[in-house]
Amino acid sequence: ALILEKKHQQAVALKHEAVTTALEKEDVFEARMVLTELEKLDPNSADLIAYQDRIDQITKELQARKLKATRLLEAAMNLDNGEFSAEAITLLEMAKEIDPTNARITAQHTKMSNYSRTINVPTDYTTIGEAITVAGPKDIIKIAEGSYSEALEIHKTVQLQGAGDGKTILQLPASEASLMTIYPEATETSVTGMTFKHEGFNHQADRFSGVTIMAKNVSIATCSVTHAGGHGVAVIRGGSATISNSKVSDSGWDGIAVYDKDSQVNLKGVSSLNNIQNGLDLWNGGSATVSKCNFSKNGFCGVSAMGIGGKMVVHETISSKNGDAGILVSHGMRATVNANRCDNNRLSGIVVRSKETVANITNNVTTRNNQAGILTHLGVQIRKFNNNQSSNNTTRQIWRNAIIQESAE
Repeated sequence: ALILEKKHQQAVALKHEAVTTALEKEDVFEARMVLTELEKLDPNSADLIAYQDRIDQITKELQARKLKATRLLEAAMNLDNGEFSAEAITLLEMAKEIDPTNARITAQHTKMSNYSRTINVPTDYTTIGEAITVAGPKDIIKIAEGSYSEALEIHKTVQLQGAGDGKTILQLPASEASLMTIYPEATETSVTGMTFKHEGFNHQADRFSGVTIMAKNVSIATCSVTHAGGHGVAVIRGGSATISNSKVSDSGWDGIAVYDKDSQVNLKGVSSLNNIQNGLDLWNGGSATVSKCNFSKNGFCGVSAMGIGGKMVVHETISSKNGDAGILVSHGMRATVNANRCDNNRLSGIVVRSKETVANITNNVTTRNNQAGILTHLGVQIRKFNNNQSSNNTTRQIWRNAIIQESAE
């Protein structure tokens, strides 16, 4: 009998503890269930009425809070016009805090949080970096006219809109950092209307590029990159970018460099001028599609494309007055060179070399180059060669199957 009595007392105590815990959690459903069980075990308990009163009180409070949360939700929905509203987001966050399990509130918050908003620099945030930190993937960061001394490191998708080329200027000393680095997680980032400019010159072996792209599907339009310490634009580590209606000039190395397998650029209406090395340089598997561009007055080639695994299509492009060839295709590159103009280059207009290289050369005009207009080495796989025009070149106009010893350099 004593054992049974102790077990009964223990069971009653556990029910008291369980109903108290449920009330602390404001779980009225659980509290009611436990209270029903407690009434069966100890119908004469003095605490039963107090427990029931507390359940009733919590129920009323929950109903009042849910009603308040619903009203906040309705107020936020009335502000929903398809555009970001800070007021609506504040209302929804208050509603979520009051009624965290309400699926309608959560869904509306998710929906309206994804609307795009405009963040103004320096009105809303003093620096571009601060704006990037708070921006969502669909937000637009508008950067006012002026000069900004920042190194942008972008780790998420953003949309940057400057006031126009030459009006919104991002600048830093050449020895300090890349002006903008777009990391792999920042896919589909877009940048328009900005000028990127290094100050001074970095003589070190390792130099910072003006813009470094490691993310996929980056878009750069109506921008300028000038006086970069290293490459003007470097696309590396599998990054990809479309660059249009932009200018890259006076870079310490290549104007645009595409390095590594799966790295690629799509260039439309781009000028790459006066760079110390090549206007466009594809190597170690880098690829490009190029149309209506200008690669002129570069220290080496206008376009240099070399490396097994790399692919290039260059179409309706000018390569003029470069220190080496207008267009060089080499070392296993697969290239289509069509309807380009190559003139006044220090060496040949178009050069295709190395046995592993595969090329189509059609509809090009080469003139006034200091060596051959078009030079293809013996062993190169030329799939198509037609409608090319060469005139007034110093040594030969078109030299097919040339036997020329290539230097190790």
